[in-house]
Amino acid sequence: MKHGPRDDFGAEISTYLEAIEDEELQALAVEMSELVQSAAPKAAASIKWGIPFWDSDGPMCAVSVHGKGAKAYVKLQMMKGTSVDDPDGLLEGTGKDLRHVKIPLGSKAPKTALKKMIKQAVKVNKDES
Repeated sequence: MKHGPRDDFGAEISTYLEAIEDEELQALAVEMSELVQSAAPKAAASIKWGIPFWDSDGPMCAVSVHGKGAKAYVKLQMMKGTSVDDPDGLLEGTGKDLRHVKIPLGSKAPKTALKKMIKQAVKVNKDES
């Protein structure tokens, strides 16, 4: 069993996005990645744990794709999701801090709400650093 960093650790997030075979799913993942980057332009983006990951004064969020066909979705993970406001009830999960939003293929992402959460995540990390 191999231990240590993955071969893709630290790679550009485009390597993950370009490898997504389903064009619609790829487009949604790119859209979510661009949303994160626009909401947190100073955040550092790279591949960690095999997925696009953003750091801003600490771990902030990640984007990943799941499923196939009609059951496919993109997940936006908020590392400190329990510390951000979620008036629309978008966040799911039961972990200590981590929460996520599932955006099913073919649905419209709630960009305004997600952008607010991402900006708040930046502030939470800055306040805690």
